[in-house]
Amino acid sequence: MFLLSRVRFARYCQLFRVNSIKLRKMSTHFSSIRDPVTGEQTWVLEEDYNRDIARAAYADMLHDLDRNKAYYAAISSAIATMKGKGRRAIVLDIGTGTGLLSMMASAAGADEIYACECFTPMYTTALKVTQANEKLLQSKIKIIPKRSNELQIGVDLPHRANILVTETFDTELIGEHCISTYNHAGLELMEPDYLAVPSTATVFVQLVSSPVLAEFHGLNHPKYFESTYNCPGLPTAHDLQLSNLRPGTDFQFVTPEPQPLFHFDFTKQIPTSRIAVIKSSTTDYTNAFLFWKLKMDANTEISCFPSFLEKDNYVWREHWIQWEMFIPLNLRKNELSITQTDLDYHLGTEESKCNCGLHRALSRGRIYGLNQLDVPFYLNLDTESSEKNVLFLGDDSPLPIYLKEKYNQVSVLGTGRDPFDFKSDPLPPNAEEDPNLLIISEPYYSNSLSCLQNLQFFTKVKKYQSKNYFPKSAMIKCLTVKFHHLHKIRSRVGETCGFDLTPFDELIGGCIDSVDPIVEYQPLWEYDFDICTTNDLFTIDINTVKVRKEIRIQNEGVNGLIFYCKWDFGSGRKKTNFLPKESTFQKGTMQSLIFLNRKSQLVNVLFDFDNGLHIDTNDA
Repeated sequence: MFLLSRVRFARYCQLFRVNSIKLRKMSTHFSSIRDPVTGEQTWVLEEDYNRDIARAAYADMLHDLDRNKAYYAAISSAIATMKGKGRRAIVLDIGTGTGLLSMMASAAGADEIYACECFTPMYTTALKVTQANEKLLQSKIKIIPKRSNELQIGVDLPHRANILVTETFDTELIGEHCISTYNHAGLELMEPDYLAVPSTATVFVQLVSSPVLAEFHGLNHPKYFESTYNCPGLPTAHDLQLSNLRPGTDFQFVTPEPQPLFHFDFTKQIPTSRIAVIKSSTTDYTNAFLFWKLKMDANTEISCFPSFLEKDNYVWREHWIQWEMFIPLNLRKNELSITQTDLDYHLGTEESKCNCGLHRALSRGRIYGLNQLDVPFYLNLDTESSEKNVLFLGDDSPLPIYLKEKYNQVSVLGTGRDPFDFKSDPLPPNAEEDPNLLIISEPYYSNSLSCLQNLQFFTKVKKYQSKNYFPKSAMIKCLTVKFHHLHKIRSRVGETCGFDLTPFDELIGGCIDSVDPIVEYQPLWEYDFDICTTNDLFTIDINTVKVRKEIRIQNEGVNGLIFYCKWDFGSGRKKTNFLPKESTFQKGTMQSLIFLNRKSQLVNVLFDFDNGLHIDTNDA
């Protein structure tokens, strides 16, 4: 219930290139972290799961008032139903987290409540939260520091329960071992005729045609990479906020309505493997949208449908969003099979994996970015002799292949293996002193988290005497914004449904302060925000040592700052991933940002190549 979903965690790991090695079950672990400026790797010993807690963005779930009210109503209904039958209401809450659902059960009059939480910091927090709310509780809550499949009747619970309450769902519904959790509880911990909250769930699918989303999966460089569109790609789901895609522009519906794909009854044993078939009158689809609904009880449901399907009933969430599957050309038929396993879904009857190699080497965001690559722009940066030696600085780019068509000698210096297998020419021994060496970069480095980390290009080009390098400089710009919803992932909860969650706020706040830099990274094209001001901060080039600027936040309601680069290639040629006409950013890219919690602040922005972007916030 607490940590990032498997899907969301896989997404961030792929984008961030961050690894983690656990040393012991409790207390400490080493994290492998890349310096965003130098690209060098270092190992850091961290204690008490602080990084796991800080990364969880769990507050968004507790800010989801629609979810909280739906659970409260359904739990109250289940307790009333059981008591209406003349029976004691005995609740089992699996993965209790803050203890919120158990407190709802207690306030609703449950006779006995047993909650389990195996994550030690959250177990401790649940004890504090329930103690802080004891005046609202009608019955004692027993919180057990174990996994549900470790619970034993007669040891941890005196007898079986008859109301099962849990929230072990992720974006794909089943990715947090939901099926095994329910199946074990139903067999080992519950009475035969138990009630479940939620009671059922249904996964829906809708086929669409989307050249935009297809570009996250295949490369539009047919001369070299046509095979990527026939490749099944990554087996992991591509989760994203579908609500920020525009029907009729970013995609077209192929099937007119969402179709039920898989149904889950949480009071019965759930199949761990099954196949569903989707029928379509046409094969002109490229992707499948997937999302789910929970039936909490006879009168209440929770929907993860995107806004273009829910319209007036849409509720924004980040902890549960939607996902899509790219359909390879060879599977686009009038009948499409999707298989559900115990943890995920895959196309066809057997799980297939990437056979072209690029999907294993490149993130989906990078693939999309390469499809927007303006190859002629880079080929025309230098209009002089094609006899020059060319040095390409950067990673994961097909540009050297195109440069080789124009120049006789092209060398590549990157930070890792080239997924395009370009045969780099040897760099001439006097390259560093060659005044005619042509140096070109997008720039892009695989260890970068956002465009600001690609500023490391200037530290690498500085060693060459040639002045014939591109880009020449970069302007760091800042937007002061009002996020519509995204700020909730870092906002204090305070109270929800009448329950005080201050101990949880203290836990999250302390963990974030202890391990997280104030600057974080998000794919902001997926999130709505209003721009208040645009600020030019400073120009970065090979001569930059340290720069500093102050931003005074005066607009009421500003809750975030977004930082991005505008690259200058000389002669008026500039590039940026900010799209001013749409007031958003290019799809597939990540941006640097900070969240602000105070109404008026003075923000000090500093940059140097040793520490990257550094932010200090103080009361104005």
